[in-house]
Amino acid sequence: MIDLSLAVLAGASVCVFVGALIRGFTGFGFGISATPLLVLLFPPAEIVPAILILEVLAGAQIYLRTRGHVDWKLLIPTFIGALAGIPIGTLALDLLTSSAMRLIIGVAVLLAATLLVSGFRFKARPPRWLCGGLGILAGVGSGAAGIPGPPVIALFLASPVSIAIGRASLSAFFLCVATISSASATWRGLMTWESVVLGALLMAPLLIGNHFGDKLFAKVDERTFRRIALLLLFAIGISTIVRGLWGSGASH
Repeated sequence: MIDLSLAVLAGASVCVFVGALIRGFTGFGFGISATPLLVLLFPPAEIVPAILILEVLAGAQIYLRTRGHVDWKLLIPTFIGALAGIPIGTLALDLLTSSAMRLIIGVAVLLAATLLVSGFRFKARPPRWLCGGLGILAGVGSGAAGIPGPPVIALFLASPVSIAIGRASLSAFFLCVATISSASATWRGLMTWESVVLGALLMAPLLIGNHFGDKLFAKVDERTFRRIALLLLFAIGISTIVRGLWGSGASH
């Protein structure tokens, strides 16, 4: 039985609001922002499915406002590649532990973020084969460590598209991933009634934070947006490495 006391729900609401504010602003980052604190308040078996529910709601809310900006020509091959990469990532766990995979992914994310900070941008729109290849890497990360985002985030930050298109496309990608993950969790029996109730109780701070993040996006220029997005990418890389090292240490 999870603790649904007023104090715990108030703390969880703050975590969800901050994560949703970041998600609404950048199009990604809800999980990396909200999950580390939420797992201190609730059992991971209950909060992870609840986060998937919240991810779907957050993505749907932003998608309805930004669907006209989604670059489907870049996104569709990326998403198809991600679907193809998920079983590869699952098979990779036969060769490497999830901790080792997190270390590899974390280092790769930091290298990609460093490259983007140096000013690297594609001079032309990336070809479909490259989008598909990065999508496969995203799928491998998802299947092996539950981390699908970094290759796709790097793709849109490096592409010569406007920040509005990049943000809308990233938001649509994570909406699709969260929807499929939610369906998978339900099919595997992981989506419990308590998870659904928890997700419902945290819906209000999610939608409010997402709304204000969306409003904040309209007030910043491209340079500021890219700086914030790159900081989040670095945060994802560092947290992934920490999780990998923590898991490695715990296994000995």
